[in-house]
Amino acid sequence: MNIYDRLRELKNIKDGYLRWKDYREELTEYIISSIGYSKRLAIYGAGRCADIDLAALQKHNVKITLLDNDISAMKDAVEFYNVKNVDIIYKDFLGIDDESYRMYSDELNYIINVNSTVDISKLAESAIFMLNGMYESAFLNTPQFGEGIYDVSVCAGVCSQINNMAAWIWDVFAKSFNIKDESVYRLISENNNKAVKVFHDAILKSVNDSAIFVNEWLRCGMDSYVEGAYQAISDIVSRKNMYDYNEEILYWKFDEPNNVKYKMLLQHLKKKNRRSDI
Repeated sequence: MNIYDRLRELKNIKDGYLRWKDYREELTEYIISSIGYSKRLAIYGAGRCADIDLAALQKHNVKITLLDNDISAMKDAVEFYNVKNVDIIYKDFLGIDDESYRMYSDELNYIINVNSTVDISKLAESAIFMLNGMYESAFLNTPQFGEGIYDVSVCAGVCSQINNMAAWIWDVFAKSFNIKDESVYRLISENNNKAVKVFHDAILKSVNDSAIFVNEWLRCGMDSYVEGAYQAISDIVSRKNMYDYNEEILYWKFDEPNNVKYKMLLQHLKKKNRRSDI
């Protein structure tokens, strides 16, 4: 199996419904308190919705739309919560397809296998060359979700994942060969700035009333920020004066047995000309 496909398998967390009960209840409660009389709710990066209770939301008579690049996971969510009349839409939020990631990882693997010694600088140069091409192609087709087609949108724990696969793949090689070169990570971080901005632009364009963004502020017990989430939080902060703004702190026990817990920052942007009952 290709390195990329093995990493995708690792991203499939199927026991999140059990692990994340407290966080799911708290986040869902906030969403319910915010939707008012809104009828159309979009959940971006829905996946299996282990962090948002679809059944609880649907009791409030909202039309739910799930958007993600994993159709199977969204179908699992609908089945788990036993909800009806939920729209499922395939959307890729960055624009780099599976085959591009496979070619990227295969090429790095090939460079290593055909050389008796690993030239770290050349390997990094090759990675940067391929990634630049992938990003250039991706940003030619920025995500579009429509204009004003939802009342409220929710995007929780997504921006740390949009552009993390390139880093994950490089990580495999960096750790295997003790590579200290930071140039590949810098390139990925720089493109996170652009990726989250165009993603947020598209989400905010798609809503009439408000958008709720939830990102990993930091991993508890560690000082370093979470790549992708950091850029997302910063981008929302740069926009908040244009909206009615609210923020809340939540805690996500992502993997309690391994002591992985995140301090989450919920940022709620409400359009200033929204209806008075929202």
